[in-house]
Amino acid sequence: MTKKLNISIFGAGSLGQALAYLAATNKHQIKIYDTNPSQIRKITRNPKFKSFKNISFLEKKNQELYDADLIIPCIPSQAIKKFYQELSSQQYSRKILSITKGFYPKSHSTISQSTKGIISPKNFIVSSGPNFADEIINHAPTQTVVASSNATNFSLIKKVLETNFFHIQTTKKIIPTEISGILKNCYSITLGMVDHATHSMNARATTICRILDEINPLFTKIKAGEFTHSITFLGDLIATGFNPHSRNYRCGYLLKKDKKTTTEGIDNIKPAIAFAKQHKVDLKILKQTEKIINHQHKPAKIMKLI
Repeated sequence: MTKKLNISIFGAGSLGQALAYLAATNKHQIKIYDTNPSQIRKITRNPKFKSFKNISFLEKKNQELYDADLIIPCIPSQAIKKFYQELSSQQYSRKILSITKGFYPKSHSTISQSTKGIISPKNFIVSSGPNFADEIINHAPTQTVVASSNATNFSLIKKVLETNFFHIQTTKKIIPTEISGILKNCYSITLGMVDHATHSMNARATTICRILDEINPLFTKIKAGEFTHSITFLGDLIATGFNPHSRNYRCGYLLKKDKKTTTEGIDNIKPAIAFAKQHKVDLKILKQTEKIINHQHKPAKIMKLI
């Protein structure tokens, strides 16, 4: 009989719920921690979760959360630093699955680069891809990419999350996987702006091509050339950048940030430009996107680069 694992999920937002659903489907024991009771109530009222007896909910942290076989922090990038600071005090040696699509706060370093002194690289795993939570829970065919320098982690994540509708690809390229997820959020804002300026499939298609041309030199510099057309970047960009339910797309389309929701692309445009500059790459489209969202340029300016 296959051993069932203990999984701790920090954050009961939409993707945290989807990952809990997958792990619970595979019969593992799930603990979900969130300080917001309304988030927990959303899960308990969801009919998709009513049959599960292997999910428990916590509003206060306890040691069992940290003693899990796998921890999954479902936390926005601007709040992720506190989570890792708490782990550093515990001399943490368990496995971490990072799904946060953002740079480490107040830096242009990825989360894997910034947490090497806290989490051993062999225990650090990254997942990224077009993974809309509601579609996962409704069993839509979905793929994600899992990256780790330690190949033994791939079988662990497949055991926890893979189902007949949720499929996992693997790679050892951690930083390219992280950068792909970050950039697709930023450029999804661009695509929202293009739709604001013109609801044209010609413009959308051209914008996608221009974006690929812009990031290709950066991906070459970080030895991730094949990621340009991968599910991690292009696949996720199409899913997010053409989706009116996407917070990043809406931010670009409405030309403003919703203060009540987390918009990862907004928080990561500036460090993404800095990361590219560090590698001597100029992201002109992303720079223009930043100026428009900061009301320095009119939305039509983005079309001049397309």
